[in-house]
Amino acid sequence: MEPVYRCVAGIDVHKKMLAVIVRRDQDGQPQYEKRKFGTTRKEILALAAWLQHWQVSEVVIAYASQLHLRWMVRYVLDRREPFR
Repeated sequence: MEPVYRCVAGIDVHKKMLAVIVRRDQDGQPQYEKRKFGTTRKEILALAAWLQHWQVSEVVIAYASQLHLRWMVRYVLDRREPFR
């Protein structure tokens, strides 16, 4: 079966840390890259650059509160980058 998305990311949002995993299909085999980022503007911009480096097309965000989701959307998704 052909994967629907070739490169996706999951972000687990914590108060002071973002745990991120990227899954990509390489020659039919899944490969994973894990990394942690802080919650400062500089770290969030580094996260966006890292996701671009891996050519991530879809991002799933897990969060505990609406407040965390709002700032994630503001700094990552509203940058008009090719993430959904």
